[in-house]
Amino acid sequence: MFVMLFTGLSGSGKTTLANAVAKELKKGDIPVDVIDGDESRQLIGNIMKYNREERVKMGNINRAIGHYLVRNGINVIYALVCPYEEIREQFRDTFGDIYIEIYVSTDQEVCKKRDVKGLYKLSEQGILNNFNWTNADFERPLKSNMIIDTSILSIDESKEKIIEYMCENHFLL
Repeated sequence: MFVMLFTGLSGSGKTTLANAVAKELKKGDIPVDVIDGDESRQLIGNIMKYNREERVKMGNINRAIGHYLVRNGINVIYALVCPYEEIREQFRDTFGDIYIEIYVSTDQEVCKKRDVKGLYKLSEQGILNNFNWTNADFERPLKSNMIIDTSILSIDESKEKIIEYMCENHFLL
């Protein structure tokens, strides 16, 4: 079993990479589900704001969902901004030895260019508050198992690097 968290700025490639890894694992009949931050927010009715307190609460909700999936034999891949070390530490504490953290460290300028939702622009215009890296903190992860920069590596190269890590560290047998 494993729980993998892709963390990084909006537009870094977290969801694209999470889905690519999940697709590859499913080819080998490995039960896995992807929990995307935008999707989980929508599922609970977009009631959570983006301030620190609400982000911590959202982290708790996502961890609870993952706990139940793992308990039922389904591996979990999260694609979450997860901007604070406090939240990532809670994931580490909850999942222990089965936890893998991957920091998608793509440069902010590249993230802005990929911004299909227009979030960076709204943030810079002062319309969107608490947006990580423009008008809210993003604490760079300190304890990640891997660092991937999708502006340097393609999604396929990144995926292969992650699968290799999982094999070498006995998450995949």
